[in-house]
Amino acid sequence: MRCMKINTFLFFTFFVSAHLIAGQLQGVVISAATRQAVADANVYIENGALGVTTDKDGYFKLDTAELPDSSFLVIHHIAFKTLRLPLSTARKQKKFILTPFVRPLRRIIVEADRKQTLMRHDLPVSVTIIEASEFEGRGFIDVGDLLRTEKSIDVSEDISGRQKISLRAGNAEDVTVFYNGIKLNSLYDNVFDVSLLNVEDIRQIEVIRGSNTALYGSEAFSGVINIVPRSMQDYTARFIQKIGSYRSGDWNAQVSVSPVNALHLSGGMKQALRKRVLNDGSGFLENKTTQYSGNVIYDITKTKNPDHDQRISLMYMSARSGYENNVYIESVNDENTLLGITYNGWTPMLQNLDITAAWQTLNNRQLLAGTESRLDRAFDNRRLSINVRHRYSLDMITFLTAWQAEQSNLSFKELRQGLDRYPDGVESGRLTQQRQGLAAILRVSPPVGNGGVHSARMDFS
Repeated sequence: MRCMKINTFLFFTFFVSAHLIAGQLQGVVISAATRQAVADANVYIENGALGVTTDKDGYFKLDTAELPDSSFLVIHHIAFKTLRLPLSTARKQKKFILTPFVRPLRRIIVEADRKQTLMRHDLPVSVTIIEASEFEGRGFIDVGDLLRTEKSIDVSEDISGRQKISLRAGNAEDVTVFYNGIKLNSLYDNVFDVSLLNVEDIRQIEVIRGSNTALYGSEAFSGVINIVPRSMQDYTARFIQKIGSYRSGDWNAQVSVSPVNALHLSGGMKQALRKRVLNDGSGFLENKTTQYSGNVIYDITKTKNPDHDQRISLMYMSARSGYENNVYIESVNDENTLLGITYNGWTPMLQNLDITAAWQTLNNRQLLAGTESRLDRAFDNRRLSINVRHRYSLDMITFLTAWQAEQSNLSFKELRQGLDRYPDGVESGRLTQQRQGLAAILRVSPPVGNGGVHSARMDFS
């Protein structure tokens, strides 16, 4: 008799447990793209008060014993498309796959003040900001390859790999290229080869279309392009390897460390090669690129308001590119070296003050040799520049001033032998240029009411 009672108790316990397990819905929520667990997803019964949230491993448990099979289970997460299943179907599966929800965003066109390096002192014109998040991981080889995707920007590339930029169907010499606010254009033809810049070192690209002669000189007739580098990284080390057609490929290595809280160090290196063999096997065309970059940032003072921080930074960039055609003994070599130091500070009396000093060397050599002729040409650019920018705000008045000083030297040398169109011999020349400029902009933003005018601003320059 006692044995029968024990068996009856065990049977009842097993029956209740089985009933509870059968009524409990449990599973794991997984991303269809990464196959990783989705945490903090909302799991609930449609039009009901019953619901739970997935844990850090994507698991959930939901008691649905009293609910009919005609009910619907809903799994919702802000980054994924909502999943809606009949409860009868949900009870038969353990894994629930969510599809990532991609929200297409339009390109940002800014027509107001932006505290973005070059633009924070600029005239009120339309500005396009290309963030690194828009082109990272998409396999762009260089800056020219990236800018080809932007409307109204034309990138021309010759056989040596040199790339020129033009805006709005203008001339390449009418576009001024800056690197973190430092001018890069050659004194010879006012053009800069953007293939000398490493796309992996870029944080964003700022494009100003239209004439900007007030602050950037008469050479910026078509527009201004400012390349903003990555001064601080969100990783310690990174390595990128790219492989493509024409025996091409490149690798990038970057490191970033902070030995102390106020000091940030980062550096990078890139090497690229592209080799194209002629169809008849008589020779090849080869392009090589080597680039180095480095940044040292020291925070003098750090405040809760980023506009009031004081910082000094040192920047270094060096790039070499070479082209060789071994059929005609033809070669083109470019070298660009840039060293800059910047102070960004704020004081109650002066408010925002930015000072930048930079030294740049930009060299180009071209060689074409035959059995009885030879052309050897070289350009050497040297530039020392200083930029001081100040912004003072008081109520509805903002006063912007910028002083720029630049001294440039260009040396030219050409050797010709056996060329019928030109006399043989050596030609050389030297050009020295000194420039200074002062720009001032007064902005008045009067208060407006709730009537037809919601905002107003007057600029005097």
